[in-house]
Amino acid sequence: FVIGFLAFRVYEGAPPIADRVVSEVGDVLFAADEVHAGQAVFLERGLMQYGTILGHGAYLGEDFTAD
Repeated sequence: FVIGFLAFRVYEGAPPIADRVVSEVGDVLFAADEVHAGQAVFLERGLMQYGTILGHGAYLGEDFTAD
């Protein structure tokens, strides 16, 4: 029960992903499907353990912006 409850809370508290992001002139920059596809590539290739760029990513690898 506790694990199920915590899993529910994780998904409930996840940040929202916009349906689409548009520029000031109305051009669609990217959509939610592209965000999900990018997340899938990130997880598929195990990039969380590769390094960090501008503070995003894992802190297990080197900070590429510090080079």
